[in-house]
Amino acid sequence: MCIERLRKGNRPWRRGPVRMSLWTAAGCSPGSTYGCTPSSSRRYAVRSHLRRSSGGLCDNRWDWWRVYTGQGFRVVRGAWGGAVYGWPVVDPPAEMPARLPRLVAAPAWMPGHVEVEVVGESFHQEAVRAAATDPGGDGVWMAVLVPAPSHSRYPTAVVVYVQTYLVGYLSAEASAQVHRAVLAFAGANGGRLPSCPAEFYDFEHGQQVVLLLDLQPLGLPHELLASVPEMARSVAGLFGWLDQPAPVLAGCDRVARGRLETVEAECATETNKRFEERTPEVWPGLERRASDLVTRLGSAADPWVARAWLALARCTRYQKGRRDDTLRAYVSALHVERGIADAWVELFEYVCAAPYAPMLLDLYARVPVLARPAVAAHLLRVSYGEDRHGKLRAFSGSALRVALERLAVNQGDDGTVAVLAADNGLRAEKAENIDEAVASYRRAVAAGSTDPKAIDRLSIWLVKQGLYSEAAAALTQALRVPLEKMSVQERLRKRLERCQRKLPSVE
Repeated sequence: MCIERLRKGNRPWRRGPVRMSLWTAAGCSPGSTYGCTPSSSRRYAVRSHLRRSSGGLCDNRWDWWRVYTGQGFRVVRGAWGGAVYGWPVVDPPAEMPARLPRLVAAPAWMPGHVEVEVVGESFHQEAVRAAATDPGGDGVWMAVLVPAPSHSRYPTAVVVYVQTYLVGYLSAEASAQVHRAVLAFAGANGGRLPSCPAEFYDFEHGQQVVLLLDLQPLGLPHELLASVPEMARSVAGLFGWLDQPAPVLAGCDRVARGRLETVEAECATETNKRFEERTPEVWPGLERRASDLVTRLGSAADPWVARAWLALARCTRYQKGRRDDTLRAYVSALHVERGIADAWVELFEYVCAAPYAPMLLDLYARVPVLARPAVAAHLLRVSYGEDRHGKLRAFSGSALRVALERLAVNQGDDGTVAVLAADNGLRAEKAENIDEAVASYRRAVAAGSTDPKAIDRLSIWLVKQGLYSEAAAALTQALRVPLEKMSVQERLRKRLERCQRKLPSVE
């Protein structure tokens, strides 16, 4: 690679072939002035050409360089008196190749918590499949962000290579800003390009690629690349209602209450039908009746207005294009009465259709402690990608579980701790990690868990170890709550009796 200096600071332009090539590129004809200091107009034309060639990075504080790579001359910039770097890709072609080109330096590893969705991967599914079946030695897929050269068709594009395969690009809305940030990062770090872990997820058109990138070294805001669903934005706009104190209602309208019970029964009947057996024409009529009851009960200051709002939410939930109306109805019901556990569960089921971990955590922090266990169980299914309506990606799901446990511990929420620990114990035992499973089971019991599955598994292990006293205490705790399956309750009761018979001879 041959590098020639064009100017230093604001010194006059040098005479010679270098200036001639720049004039020609800028659309100027040297004419009789060849060999003389160019005029201000021609200097402006050359400067404009440099600015265009460098993607708008022209700055009088920098020295401009002409770099010869064997495929022609290009103009780059570097700090005067320091190390000078050309493009971070050796001999960059006009169109980015299907495999990762040779880089000037090894990429910089920048794993982070921002999930960046790659676009255009549907046009590179063959490369995506090849990359997905070729993880690194440690089982981590490595992605590299490569800026497109200035002479390419899309000079501000940022190409994503995973395991050296071109799998897509960053979104057009953010690529220009990321392009500049990547070039600035490479110039300050010896030509190194950012790299990060990548994950693959199945979707209807093939596989989707998601990057886990740390944007702080690039000087970019989190919001630039993090995709926030519209559902999350709508929910965040309603947090103010949940933060306000509940109104004091002491009225009673018995006629409206009777009508509301009828509407609730009809809603339940229609909801319990199979999807293909439901009648869409029923919901608008039920919605009108529920809306009238909301107005009437609200005017009477009847606390049953919360149930009316919940019925209204159930009526609009299954109608197309009624997302915001449904959210407002659920939040209005919870604003009037925070302790409606069914409303909290239904609200989370609805918003998890487009799950966004930060929003789910903020909303969960507003759930009353007594209503949290049922919601936590649903969030666990979503975090593991097991819910039929909404699934979080693996990284976001893990981060959500950690954040939920931290929130529960800080707020003294033993109910959430018990649910999380019991679930973790069951999954650890399924993975044949007995030590972690037993530790999680014991933590769940200490937090007051009555989960029959967790205590059943723990008591079996304790009996095998001869720890009858601990097993009896855990079984007694589980049997304090009536269990849904009588067979499970009878099994636990019989085991408790055996443990109690063993106690006098052991202790």
